[in-house]
This record gives sequence, structure tokens and C-alpha cells, in this order.
Amino acid sequence: MSAKAKKRTDASRAASPWKGLVLIAAAAAALTVGCFFLSALFLLRQDAPDGMLTPFAFLSVVLPALLAGFAAGKQMKRSGWLYGALCTLPEIVTLCALCVAMHGSAGKLLAAAVGVILVCGAVGGILGVNLRRKRKYR
Repeated sequence: MSAKAKKRTDASRAASPWKGLVLIAAAAAALTVGCFFLSALFLLRQDAPDGMLTPFAFLSVVLPALLAGFAAGKQMKRSGWLYGALCTLPEIVTLCALCVAMHGSAGKLLAAAVGVILVCGAVGGILGVNLRRKRKYR
């Protein structure tokens, strides 16, 4: 293997975790939109009262944030809280865009939702780093 080819493969290996993080973040944003639509459909079919909207909306952003943080922590294997929080940034942008599209401005609970999303992403990243598969003992 030539020196140029070896240098090129080393560079592609170094950039690959970031490509995975971008894919995880995009999947989290898409999952957030899907969770919003599924929860809206469920609430519409059940003819639920208005008090059920806020818990379902928070659940729709918490689950994708936890999953994105967990996947980022598993992939990076270190600094899970940082990478987990970073992976939630596209989800936050998606939430802000949905909020502005539906209400014309940022809602009252948007700041709280952004904080909850960041914390859930960080917790998911910590869990992704620290939870290990079962070890096989011989």
C-alpha cells in the first residue's frame, strides 16, 4: 500500500464518526416530526382533551432526543453528554420551525422544551457510553 493510499484511508476513518453523528442527528429530527404526527393522529382519533396535548408533545421530543444521544454515545464511546447534546441541535431547529409554522412565533414552552431536549440528549449520550453489552464469561 502506497503512502498516499494509507494517508487517504486514515483521513476517511477519522471523518467517519462525524458522518455517523450527522446521520444520527438527521434521523432524530425526522423521528421528532414522525412522533409529532403520530401523537397528533392518536389524539385526534381518541378525541382527547386539550390537557393531553402538552404531555404528548413533550414525549414526542424527549424520546427522539434520548435515542439520538444514546446512539451518539455508543458510536463515539467518550464524551457522551457532549455528543448527545450536539445530536439534538437539528431536532431543536425542527421544533422551532414547527412552532413558528404553526403559531407564527415562539411559544411559551419553547425555551423549556429546548432545555429538556438538550438534557435528554446529554443523558442519552451518558447512557450510551456507560451501558455495555452483557459480557460473556467463560
